[in-house]
Amino acid sequence: VNCTKTTCPLLHAGVFLNLQVLEISPQNLGEDVVYLLGEIRLQHLHIIQNRYTPLDITAVSSKSWKQCAKNNPSLKVHLRVECIRERHLLWQESAPVHTVLYVSPQCKLLTDILTRAMDLYKDQLCVFGHIKLPRFHQPKSFNDRMDPFLLMMCRVCPNLHTLVVRERVSTSTVLLLANEGKKLRYLYIRRNAVILRCDWPHNPEWSPGFYEWLRMASRSYEDTEREVSQKFGRAWHMLSDKEFNRLSAAQLTASVH
Repeated sequence: VNCTKTTCPLLHAGVFLNLQVLEISPQNLGEDVVYLLGEIRLQHLHIIQNRYTPLDITAVSSKSWKQCAKNNPSLKVHLRVECIRERHLLWQESAPVHTVLYVSPQCKLLTDILTRAMDLYKDQLCVFGHIKLPRFHQPKSFNDRMDPFLLMMCRVCPNLHTLVVRERVSTSTVLLLANEGKKLRYLYIRRNAVILRCDWPHNPEWSPGFYEWLRMASRSYEDTEREVSQKFGRAWHMLSDKEFNRLSAAQLTASVH
């Protein structure tokens, strides 16, 4: 990672025929590097941005990623931002991205991040989230939170199995995420960020019985945890800040390996 400070494609990465896992900075990728990675047996490509990553770099072309994925259909790409201050993710269009992860106390969960991830990677996205305790103000109002977009992600990403939610959500949202995520198995929620409330307006698609269940189960943390545990078929609980802070990128991406 960060072998150079400026844009400099490292062709050497593509000559190791039995290479399985590669961690690299985006400034060291390029059309030729991606082509070579499609010709070897690489299984996991971690593209990592941090404070040393130049701000003026550009993503690899969509055409190159499509050819790479065609030549190496088993390749899984993992995008990650690791920094203290806020930094934008460099989206790699048409790359076979399975993970989008922010490791930062300042990077906020925004509407355009969720919609972009869904637009570009909805068919293969497996892991999404923000880790490290937040150091910014979080709105409490339902209209200002990301709850609807998180639920949309669970609905439109059929292979999403790991979701990390750091920002404020309500207990009713936690229940809906567990209910709507067809393959969701690992749901990491900060207990201190969960609002004890059923603040979703009634959806015409919901039966009266379902909405009543949602209202009743969201009245306490214990009831919410019990219902989510039942959905997952195993014991589940919201994380304390100490537990949440222990989450690591390696742990979250291990389920994709």
